[in-house]
Amino acid sequence: MKSRIFVIGLLFWFAISPAIARHSDVTRIKESIDVAGVRRRFTVCVPNDCAKSGVPLVIVLHGAMGNGWCAEHDSQMTPKAEKERFIVAYPNGTGFFRKFFLSWNVGPCRKLVRSKKVDDLAFIRKMIELFEAKYNVDPRRVYVTGLSNGGMLAYRIAAEMPDLVAAISPVACCMYNTPNDMSAPVSVLAFHGTADRVIPLDGHKGSFYGYQIQTVPVSEGIRYWVKRDQCCPCPLHEDIGVVSKETYRNSSGNAEVCLYTIKHGNHSWPGGKCVFPLADHPQKCLVATDLMWEFFRTHPKQ
Repeated sequence: MKSRIFVIGLLFWFAISPAIARHSDVTRIKESIDVAGVRRRFTVCVPNDCAKSGVPLVIVLHGAMGNGWCAEHDSQMTPKAEKERFIVAYPNGTGFFRKFFLSWNVGPCRKLVRSKKVDDLAFIRKMIELFEAKYNVDPRRVYVTGLSNGGMLAYRIAAEMPDLVAAISPVACCMYNTPNDMSAPVSVLAFHGTADRVIPLDGHKGSFYGYQIQTVPVSEGIRYWVKRDQCCPCPLHEDIGVVSKETYRNSSGNAEVCLYTIKHGNHSWPGGKCVFPLADHPQKCLVATDLMWEFFRTHPKQ
């Protein structure tokens, strides 16, 4: 297994050799914090004329075998932050290497992390606390999104730390281990393709670079959040070309759950860019980053 990881890691290293596009109106900062004796790292992109206080924060979580650079490249969230004036953070998971080929300690990717004891929830909590203290982030407007393994962690953050986030947007992933706690609502905007071979839409076994992984239906996570957010179980349905949109709303208006399903869609960030030569190329029928920012903007913590 380690030899295969090493080969894929080398391919990944050559794939990411081009530098991230620089944005003259954005300040990039490398940050690190200590979490239970482990040094955790993340990159912060701050538009230069952001407000002094009350700034929204979007955290973008990379997929398995990636890093913060991949998340930035896949999502193209930095130019969106530059245009809309919010702070965006790209944290790193852990793994066999320090800077790349990293994963999050959730779902079937746990075997790829540095240690089974790695506490990613504590890392994200401590990171958000730093942002609120150092960058004057509005605690009512903290949002999390992620691709694949990163989306799995986004689900877990919302489920177990609902006090910290207003909304999440998982991309090409399913939700593992739905808790019994139904205490606080968190709005959810999810994206998934019908032809996703890594995380199949209806669950069962997926294939991740030759490894078979057991998944669960995407609908299970959606049903969980519909119930937790006290939404009407009958969604508003809309078809837009090859895209199907289902929206669940609650009567109090303090939470919403929405799922975009893309016909023939694969395992990628819709409308984004492809960082790895062997990865699926994103569909161009919609731009997930634009849609999720609009969703985040209109769903602050109540």
